[in-house]
Amino acid sequence: MNECGKKFGTYAAKAAEDDVCVTRYGKPSIWMISHAKHARSPDIEKLIPRDHPLYHLREPVDAKIAAHAGLLHQLLSDNPRSPEPEPVVRALLIYALFSIGPDRALHFEISYNMLYRWFVGFTLFDDIWPQETMSDATRRLLAHRDVVTLVHDLVSLAKSMRSFGTDEYEFRINYALLDAWRLGVASQGEPVPLA
Repeated sequence: MNECGKKFGTYAAKAAEDDVCVTRYGKPSIWMISHAKHARSPDIEKLIPRDHPLYHLREPVDAKIAAHAGLLHQLLSDNPRSPEPEPVVRALLIYALFSIGPDRALHFEISYNMLYRWFVGFTLFDDIWPQETMSDATRRLLAHRDVVTLVHDLVSLAKSMRSFGTDEYEFRINYALLDAWRLGVASQGEPVPLA
């Protein structure tokens, strides 16, 4: 054990200066890097394609969501384990724009698709909320007419901004899902305008 400790100490000292590849049986086993280098890991935004419409959509979407921040926070404030509402609304927009399947599929896509992950507001190293937490937050937000109207407005905004991206990236808007959300709050006043 003492020899192992000495080798580790040597590797750690070298890793402070430069990356160290630790081999086992003549094959690379692990890489050791300094904390400073790890802290400079790539920002997820640097990995996002600049010609994708979501890249150009993020800022105007954030501005529209910010205008509703008070209401959004109020709707989720009764549960201290609820996620922040802004990322949940961005997740709902992804859900509608790309016709992603049920909640479980949305959770999976946000976990593993870097573009979606960035758009919703996660870094490379952030843990995404548990699927049940996300489903509960989306259900609670979608029970409110103003939130459904906001999501419809965001879909309309996305449709109007398509020219920023290339034809390679098309939205596959799930109008049936948007309609279901709209009908779910129909009893709360005037109808939600179509996206």
